[in-house]
Amino acid sequence: TEEDVRITFTGLRPGEKLDEILWEAEAVIEPSGCTGIRRVREPLVMAADDLMPVIDSLVAAAERHDLQRLYSLMRSTLPQSTLQLSSEVAGASRGATVVTLPTRQG
Repeated sequence: TEEDVRITFTGLRPGEKLDEILWEAEAVIEPSGCTGIRRVREPLVMAADDLMPVIDSLVAAAERHDLQRLYSLMRSTLPQSTLQLSSEVAGASRGATVVTLPTRQG
């Protein structure tokens, strides 16, 4: 037999969201042709041909443990990003441990 389950509405919990934005403010939202589904077109941040030199620069900065350069490259490449270089990270020593992972097989 089915039993009714009592539901009590208690309101929002601390920090609970009513909604979540899944796209950037500059995105163009348009109908998709299907009810309840929208098409989102994000602005082009970088042309594909320009991406590899940025990746090479990020890798080089990471290999040098140059956190300032890494954050600078990230901010210039992804201007909508909210990355911030904390004072802890900015003053971190170069004594980081680098672990090389094996190449994935298959």
